[in-house]
Amino acid sequence: MDHAQLPARTALTTTEFAGLLGVPESTVRGWVRRGVIPSFKIGGRRLIRTQDLLALTGQDEQPLAGTPPTP
Repeated sequence: MDHAQLPARTALTTTEFAGLLGVPESTVRGWVRRGVIPSFKIGGRRLIRTQDLLALTGQDEQPLAGTPPTP
């Protein structure tokens, strides 16, 4: 995934996140439910940090939020 595809925001909806990864939104919701991807809610919207998308795709050296560092 190219960084230019990312919206200029610090967080994405689950729909946006799924679209950028090319997976169903239900897959992203499952990842969130199982704790694979950290998320937060503002109002009724579930959001995922853009940085966590980059970490998941290996394009950012920062670990996912809440992930313990590897030795």
